Amino acid sequence: LRHSTTREEILLGAYEGAAASLAEALDRLHEQSSDVQSAAPILLIGGGANGRSWQRVLARISGRLLQVPDAPEIVALGAAAQAASCLLGESAVDIAKRWGSRAGARITPPVEPDTETLARVRSTRAAAEGMAESASDSRRPVGSRTQ
Repeated sequence: LRHSTTREEILLGAYEGAAASLAEALDRLHEQSSDVQSAAPILLIGGGANGRSWQRVLARISGRLLQVPDAPEIVALGAAAQAASCLLGESAVDIAKRWGSRAGARITPPVEPDTETLARVRSTRAAAEGMAESASDSRRPVGSRTQ
């Protein structure tokens, strides 16, 4: 940060950090043999889901297609699908698909993810973690500091 840093630049940095963390978490889930596919769309829900800046940054950083459901109460719809699943003995996912719960806007990412920003975020995060560890060590009694 500098005195000349604008509010927009601060928000962009926050979005890029959050998007990078989400993209890395999804990659790790895929690497651990979960059911999360490496190219699966990201389903955006919640209050920030319709924010155009957030959508653009997440698509750019993740390189994934984004889906923003039209359903105004998607969480309640998910709960209803789970309840219907219990009553009908069907998969909640199949029920939600049948109800068209994912219908809505699709945001197409650029051809390739923004690996330059991902690398910058990783580097900044590693530097911050190092500073936090140093600060933590400096507050410990001399005999208990890590080497």
